Amino acid sequence: MNFEDYLNDLATRSYDDTLGNYDATLSSDQAYDAVEVENYIASKHSKPRGIARQMADRIVRSPSALNAVKEDMRRSGYRAGFEPSTMSAGKNLAAQFDLKIKRLTAAVTDDVPVPIFGAFDIASKYNGVLQFPSGVSITAISIGAIATENQVRITYTKAASNDIVQITIAQYPYPAFLNALLGSRFIISNARYSISDTGATGLQQLTKPFKSVDRSMFGALLQNDIPLSSAKTPYQNQVGIVDINGTFNVTAQTTWVLDFQALANQEVTISMFVTNSDKGVI
Repeated sequence: MNFEDYLNDLATRSYDDTLGNYDATLSSDQAYDAVEVENYIASKHSKPRGIARQMADRIVRSPSALNAVKEDMRRSGYRAGFEPSTMSAGKNLAAQFDLKIKRLTAAVTDDVPVPIFGAFDIASKYNGVLQFPSGVSITAISIGAIATENQVRITYTKAASNDIVQITIAQYPYPAFLNALLGSRFIISNARYSISDTGATGLQQLTKPFKSVDRSMFGALLQNDIPLSSAKTPYQNQVGIVDINGTFNVTAQTTWVLDFQALANQEVTISMFVTNSDKGVI
């Protein structure tokens, strides 16, 4: 029986085709492997998510089966269920980049709305896109200033208190990225949201609202929530990390908004897998 036949045989066994619940008996290493195997089976082998999850549960408990899956992933060029740029077929993954948002201070005791992307709206300080707590406003946006050329820094003010949030991309200067977005768009297929402070207070960041807002130059507004707490699978027991399985279109009119907790030095990293990009298309 070859590997494809083995998976087909495994898939025909009795399963509940839902997301399901599990008994939490997997070790940490098994749980990490299960996330990769589940995504791999669901994406490459086109199994329903619930079946893929329960297949992964059985596979990671068998060392020989897990080794066979990992060998198939290696031969296929897959990692964690996402198609790499070396693949000639499939979703044609173009890149992965890591967006980092850090709250440097917490003099303002409120959560502050942090805009990501929004190439059209940054010039107006995201007026019409963001909703602020009472008394809080953006008083300055620094885009690639001297000594912080790779950053965008946003200053929030409430009464006499000021806080700064800095935004960077690990692989590319963020100000140049925003400028390029004026004439391009890209599609994100899956993202990983992680936080640096995983203490009791820091983990509250994973409960904060995270949404996508599209506002055209003519005033049309479309808003969608990006789930965090509901996106975490039973397998994913890494502290401070949530994998978001979804497809997101990002254009010059798109702004992602996350409410950032009042915790100095907390850093949110959003690792994004890009499946397609187009220049000259808004």
